[in-house]
Amino acid sequence: MNKNNIISFIFGTVVGAGVAYIVTKNKYEQILDSEIESVKEYYEARHEERKKVAEEQKKPDLSEYKTVLEENGYVQKEEEINKEEEEEPDMVAYTINEDQFDNENPDYDKITFQYYQNGTLTDDNEDVIEEDKIEEIIGDALNGFEDPSCDVVYVRNDILKGDYEILRILEDF
Repeated sequence: MNKNNIISFIFGTVVGAGVAYIVTKNKYEQILDSEIESVKEYYEARHEERKKVAEEQKKPDLSEYKTVLEENGYVQKEEEINKEEEEEPDMVAYTINEDQFDNENPDYDKITFQYYQNGTLTDDNEDVIEEDKIEEIIGDALNGFEDPSCDVVYVRNDILKGDYEILRILEDF
């Protein structure tokens, strides 16, 4: 073979390979573009479909959920909550017996008061308890001393977390 035939053969091979590359590249780019376009169309259609479904499904009003929860006893009805907030406890402080006072209750402080014959109430340090605070602390427990044989009254106050021992002192303060 002569030199021109070899060069022509190589030139033809290179040109043929180049043309084949370009044709193949263009063909597969078209296939890829059409596949990408079809995927875009699919997801756009799916998105639109979900949008329609979401619009068709009306979100229920939260008050409906609240009503169902109240009816099934999972939460208190609003009027019951408001009623509880408005109600004052009937018995803030109430009398208890000696056994209840003596039982160890770690959540309640044990405090001793002295109730003098002239109507004065003092604590262990002989500090006078103001009259407006007496009912708040021990309620109407001093009425227990109307019985002349009563020397001690025991009171529990659940709000103040206190157990009170009130001793009658038969002299004036």
